[in-house]
Amino acid sequence: LLDFALDKVPDGWEATAGRWQFVGEQIEAARQAVRTYASTGLLTEGNFELEADVTMEPVSGKADESKLWEASVLFNARDRENYYAARVQRQAGKAYVALYKMIGGKQYTITAPVPFPFPFEAETTYRLRIRLLDGVITVAVNDSEVIRAVDHFFSRGYVALSNLNTDAQFDNIWLKREVPIAGPVTVDIDERIFNVTEVDTFQGEEMDI
Repeated sequence: LLDFALDKVPDGWEATAGRWQFVGEQIEAARQAVRTYASTGLLTEGNFELEADVTMEPVSGKADESKLWEASVLFNARDRENYYAARVQRQAGKAYVALYKMIGGKQYTITAPVPFPFPFEAETTYRLRIRLLDGVITVAVNDSEVIRAVDHFFSRGYVALSNLNTDAQFDNIWLKREVPIAGPVTVDIDERIFNVTEVDTFQGEEMDI
């Protein structure tokens, strides 16, 4: 779990675009007209589950209201021009969740924006949940799954954060991922050691253990 309660960023944190500061024991990206980018240093590789609290501040004025607001959690991110992005978006009073991949600075849509699963309110914290399992990406807001898609372009990278046209806060970033086990896994049965990746005999019978 990564939180910002002590107004400290983790080892590996690197903000390469935007203005980032601590606000109310959260990390905040100030409103920018171009997308910001900060890597948390948390590695995503293989299968994993990722969660983060996301909050967007209200923007006043008709000109600002018509712009696209974004608060994004990025994963398998190599740098600010190459990553997957789960974006919470709001424009003209309507809110959406969308999944994109950025390749060489060009954004490609994986799924069309999906309407927010419940009425969206600024200054309200939502839990964005992302899961990647064998190329299947699911995105949920709180406990409501809104996106399921398949993509294999990026296989590893880092968790990163981004915003656009609105102040956005992030907190309580939680990551659970599979870590390959180095070497064989063994089990001791009746004082015999078995390699669980092999087929062997036990009491005269062939067994895959």
